[in-house]
Amino acid sequence: LATKLLKIYSICLWGNCLCVTLYATLKVGGRTKETLMFDSLVMLFVYIPVSWALAIFTSLDIVYIFLIVRMIDILKAMFGIFLVSKDTWLVNLTKYKTDKI
Repeated sequence: LATKLLKIYSICLWGNCLCVTLYATLKVGGRTKETLMFDSLVMLFVYIPVSWALAIFTSLDIVYIFLIVRMIDILKAMFGIFLVSKDTWLVNLTKYKTDKI
């Protein structure tokens, strides 16, 4: 079982690395709302419900459930590529703005 899970994880590792890279790019660009959505909300509203539903409502083996849940990273990476390619993620943090009080 552990060997199968490690093989699946190693095959899907590129998707995880791409997600982390895109997440870091958005974070460095100053888009904190997108990084919250990109990381935390996807975990809360996608990974957990999908894994729970697959475990409860299907008779799939744990290996296949793990594979399906790891493949969510591909969808997450596609969404991250879309956000980064929009070029709206880059925020000039050095721009000085004067506000009169």
